[in-house]
Amino acid sequence: MSENWKIRTLFLGLVLFVTVALSTVYYWRFRSPTSANDLYDRLPKGDGLVIQVDFRSLKASEMLSVIAGSPVVEEEEYRRFVHETAFDYRTDLDQVILSLVGEDRYALAVGRFDFQALKNYVIVHGGRCYNGLCSLSSNRGERFVSFVPLRKNVVGWASSKDEQAAYALMRPQTGAVNYEIPNAPLWMMAPRAYWQKSADLPDGTKLFAKALEAADSTVFSITAAGGAPQAILEAYCPTESAAVSLESQLQGVTDVFRKYLERAKQKPGPADLGSILIHGKFDRQTKKVVGRWTLERAFLEALIGGRF
Repeated sequence: MSENWKIRTLFLGLVLFVTVALSTVYYWRFRSPTSANDLYDRLPKGDGLVIQVDFRSLKASEMLSVIAGSPVVEEEEYRRFVHETAFDYRTDLDQVILSLVGEDRYALAVGRFDFQALKNYVIVHGGRCYNGLCSLSSNRGERFVSFVPLRKNVVGWASSKDEQAAYALMRPQTGAVNYEIPNAPLWMMAPRAYWQKSADLPDGTKLFAKALEAADSTVFSITAAGGAPQAILEAYCPTESAAVSLESQLQGVTDVFRKYLERAKQKPGPADLGSILIHGKFDRQTKKVVGRWTLERAFLEALIGGRF
């Protein structure tokens, strides 16, 4: 074999290797399902909540049937949307992560979408599509609902006074806080500032909210692994001493609430928030405080139905 032939063979082999490598990167980056971390990094974040729902996991549990029976699903507007776009979250949606920033809402959804049907829905109802983004006037005053396809199976959605708000989801946000993403079908993240605005929280939770102001961030998750659904709290504190104090406060609030119900001779039912709060259990892991509550199906139905 000549020297030139060896060089040509090595060169072609290198080109083939690079081509395969780049193709693999393209596939995994743009075609594979998106992780919760990737989605989280794209969300604008403020002093509000970040909420994630993994419908793939819920489909394997009874919790999806609870959500499917909620009043939202029965609304005429939703039924009309399903009819005109052939999209139903119960079968077509795999994952949603939502960020509440002031009055604005941002979401990233993973699933199976007919983007042409979605565009037609927008146009028929008076909206418009341009530069890959579609927007439609909302029924909430001077606001717009906008969406933009990010990948074949991912769409970015926004509700804002900014008609092009969904464009913010096209790239990762700078300065994103890197919290530990829970491995749970339902979870919610809240910064310290959220608990400082606890006036609108349900009765019975305000003392808990006051205690959680000591944590830099708080993560609540709901999981059905291993039996009955459980709510899990993970409160990340700035110091170990702050975590010790928070654990003591949460346990103290639980004890006070339980004794109050006993003195008042009140026995909350399975759908009542009180029946959940009085059975909380807490422990500390260095600078993190973990709390656990067992959830009844009746409580989940009341929660999703908007009774709290």
